[in-house]
Parts: sequence; C-alpha cells; structure tokens
Amino acid sequence: MFLRCFQVVMDTVQVVVRTVIFTTMVLWRWDAVLAFSIAQIASVATLVVSYYVYFHRYMERRKLKRRDSLEGSPYYFPFSRVRDFFPFSGDEVLS
Repeated sequence: MFLRCFQVVMDTVQVVVRTVIFTTMVLWRWDAVLAFSIAQIASVATLVVSYYVYFHRYMERRKLKRRDSLEGSPYYFPFSRVRDFFPFSGDEVLS
C-alpha cells in the first residue's frame, strides 16, 4: 500500500519538476528542444534518487524487524542492501 502511494506521489513530483524546468527555460528564451531535454533528464534524475532513498529506507527498516526473512512469507524481500538491485555489485570478480 505504501509503495503504491509513494509511486503516485513521486510520479506527480516528476511531472511538476519537468513542467517547472521546461516552462522556466522556455520563458527565458531557450531553445524548446534543449529545454525539453534538460527537463526530462532532471525529472528522471529526481525519480531515480527518490526510489533509491525509498528502498534504502525500506531496507534499513527491514533490518530492525527481521520477521520477513522467510522465503514463504508474503512480505519476503530478496535484497538486503541497495547494491543488490544492480547486476554487478562490485563484490564479484570479473573474469
């Protein structure tokens, strides 16, 4: 439930960031394509950082509870740190 609310809020924040940056840059007489590109990059960066913060806080809270560690549990979450989301976390040695 909380993740769904978080997604709605962060999607709204992403649209607001993109709109404010794009409108401001166009009103200051920037090229519209360049302004749109910069606004898109800024809004995606906002979304990525917000999800990173969310999952970091979620995993910190899970460390305190420890009741969800069983694989059969409906609350099972297979990651223990944010780095586990990425395909290469730096712990493995490339061969």
